[in-house]
Amino acid sequence: MGILVDRTKTIDITVHHRESEGRLVVLAKKSEDAKQPSESLTLKFRLPNYADQRSIVRNSTVIDAQGLPMMNLLTARDNMFYTLLTGWDLKDKEGKDVKMDEIAINNLEPAIANAAIELLYRQVGQEIVNSTIF
Repeated sequence: MGILVDRTKTIDITVHHRESEGRLVVLAKKSEDAKQPSESLTLKFRLPNYADQRSIVRNSTVIDAQGLPMMNLLTARDNMFYTLLTGWDLKDKEGKDVKMDEIAINNLEPAIANAAIELLYRQVGQEIVNSTIF
């Protein structure tokens, strides 16, 4: 690993899911049950560099009631997701690639987006959030 971040290197985050009683359920791993097969969505995120880290922190900082800066963690999650997401393997009902744009991202099922953000946070988010602590 070098000192400079390789902007072409990505982290693949795979979210396994299936439908159950008309609702989308996120699974910890791919289902082995043939009667209840799971599907998966793989999202690609680039590794954050220093500029990404600072931008995410800066854009996630709010002033509290006492006038002190604090990080809004919900905003930080969104900023991390939008800043680092570079691609996905999402297909529509006809099997065609779904273009990754703001509208499509915003139309993701919340369970899928939240699971992807949680998995991404475990890999790179803690480092971003901890950068606000001196």
